[in-house]
Amino acid sequence: MSTDLEDSSASEASFDSIFGGEDQKYLTLDRFDDYWERTRPLEADRKGVDPNKLVRFVLNGKVNWITQDEASLYLQISDDTDKRQTAVKKEIKRAMRGEFKSLSDELSVLLAISASTLGRYKEEQAIPEEEIRRIEPTLQRRFQEVEQLTSAMREIEKTIEAKRKREPIFEEYESKLGRMMNLQRQGKTTEAANLAQELAAKKRQYVIMSRALEPDIYTSYYYRMELQKTKKRVLNVQKYLSAQREDSLENEIRHLKQELHDLKSAKEQEDDLKARGVTVDTDEYENRVEKIDKTEKKIEKGSSELSAIEKETKLIATQIENVDDVIAYINDEVLKDSGYEDSIEDQVRSMMTRQKLRKPKFPPIAAKFSSRMVIVQHRESQSK
Repeated sequence: MSTDLEDSSASEASFDSIFGGEDQKYLTLDRFDDYWERTRPLEADRKGVDPNKLVRFVLNGKVNWITQDEASLYLQISDDTDKRQTAVKKEIKRAMRGEFKSLSDELSVLLAISASTLGRYKEEQAIPEEEIRRIEPTLQRRFQEVEQLTSAMREIEKTIEAKRKREPIFEEYESKLGRMMNLQRQGKTTEAANLAQELAAKKRQYVIMSRALEPDIYTSYYYRMELQKTKKRVLNVQKYLSAQREDSLENEIRHLKQELHDLKSAKEQEDDLKARGVTVDTDEYENRVEKIDKTEKKIEKGSSELSAIEKETKLIATQIENVDDVIAYINDEVLKDSGYEDSIEDQVRSMMTRQKLRKPKFPPIAAKFSSRMVIVQHRESQSK
């Protein structure tokens, strides 16, 4: 496994491969659950581990399935200051310049994981009911935030693209700049110099027109920062769910261990009696032996799940730290003192007014059809 957080032997899948590709109109959480349930045992078999010991997490546009040893290595890497800073720089670049679709897909998948986990825990009564009631409205708000932010981001980026298309200088200048750089790499210095002269003559016009776009571009940065804030909130939901499941599993395992202790004590007493020639109830004895075996397997399964969840929680914590750094960079190094604060505020206020007029409806998460909500809305709104 590589020492880089991005380059590893961990199994990974792109968002499109999980949801069935770009041509799918309805991309549901049911499909997400089905994909995970189908691929987890296959991946566990490939790695030679118990499926319950695999850890799932999202990193740089991919869903990764890793063993607990691989998770430990990721955590060691994140503790290395230099390597962590390198990873954060890549995340900053992706957050500010990455393709919008990839960023919104990532949020959709993180929401899918949280909603899927919550639904499974609710069905299996794996965490207390009061915690489910507490988390459901929180996750509902995250759904709404993602839809509103992706809608705003889509609108501001369309505005930027429309303005660029109206001014031929952008395509002309950037095309020539790209050709010049290619010629330089090829060692064609004379041709590159000729293009450089043409670019110099056009540079002032290009710079003026680029500055005219900056209010919109900085508004786009603002929304990209807000997407990161929502990403942090969604990760915190995952972390909270994991913490609740950890508590429940610890209690379950503790009770199972006590039950196992009692069963083994009773069996030892019966073994003592049998050794002294005393007759014991054979059926009861065999049932107790069977119960011991089943209880040991339950403890083993619960312990495997607990260990995987603990690793996943630590991975989520490192991701939250990285997102914090991304948010701080965009806020402090890009937006702060940019001179466009008033323009950003005006555009955001105007966007909020338009969104309130549209008032999209969001069904409650507890409803059966809600399992398809965020992905369906996300894909359909992209096609508009």
